[in-house]
Amino acid sequence: MDINDKCPNKAEVFNGFEDGDGCPDESPKPKYFEPKPEKIIKTPPKKKRKQVSKRSNAPREFLIHSETIFAANSAQIKSSAYPELNRIVAELKKYPNTNWRIEAHVDRRKSRTEANRISMNQASAILNYLVSMGLPAYNFEAVGFGDSSPIASNNTVYGKMKNRRIVIKKVN
Repeated sequence: MDINDKCPNKAEVFNGFEDGDGCPDESPKPKYFEPKPEKIIKTPPKKKRKQVSKRSNAPREFLIHSETIFAANSAQIKSSAYPELNRIVAELKKYPNTNWRIEAHVDRRKSRTEANRISMNQASAILNYLVSMGLPAYNFEAVGFGDSSPIASNNTVYGKMKNRRIVIKKVN
């Protein structure tokens, strides 16, 4: 009992709730609220838009052999490759609503890391060229596959040549 004791004739209950007032008390009961149901807003189904005929007629892919585009083990585009790349740019510009994936592949290397680095740099070089020619970057994805997806044997010169390629694939 002290001068702050509001209930001098009753013993304090120490329960973590107003313990300093000198009065017996009970902890307040937690209040539970029922959650209000969320309002469900129904929207009419979206009408399907007809696809633009140019989009549906877009080629599935463009295949370029890397040796015609790049110097060996390089992502530097040869000047002799510009006519072929410009032909592809002209075709891609016909399909502005189409998305494309630029896939770069190399032949077997001593190191997977080296193969992945070279192929990613080649895919990025092609993307940069397409963008520099006025195509929107958001329509493209550049992927370096390294030597993980051969289409021919890496045991022959011909097979290695076939495996060094750039594929620009339609993705939608």
